[in-house]
Amino acid sequence: AMPGVGAGDIGPKMGYNAVDNGFLRFDHVRVPRRAMLMRHSKVDVDGTFHPPPVAKASYGTMVFVRSDIVMNAALYMKKAVTIAVRYNLVRRQSNPGGEKASGGSGQKGMELQVIDYQHSQRSLFPILARAFAF
Repeated sequence: AMPGVGAGDIGPKMGYNAVDNGFLRFDHVRVPRRAMLMRHSKVDVDGTFHPPPVAKASYGTMVFVRSDIVMNAALYMKKAVTIAVRYNLVRRQSNPGGEKASGGSGQKGMELQVIDYQHSQRSLFPILARAFAF
């Protein structure tokens, strides 16, 4: 764009690709004071920099966004494991010989529900517990 000014995209963010964050870099560029965003930090006319009075105040938004990412991840995990459990409940597969499964809900001549297989239970139930305990 201009000499000494660099701009770019931060890149993809897991789960937040719709949010477009970027950066702006100035190298030996004079920015007029009236054009500076100085809500928390200040720069005097003589060029003296004054940090925000409460250093942790600038991290408030960052902490909120990070907690929001965790909450959204938990929400998506709940949705995904719910879909997986429902699918395992309606999907039937492999009942060799038409025998009733030991401890399962299989009937003679019907395929077993996928949820009746121990592997499915061992895979899904811990995730289900973690998702809804969170």
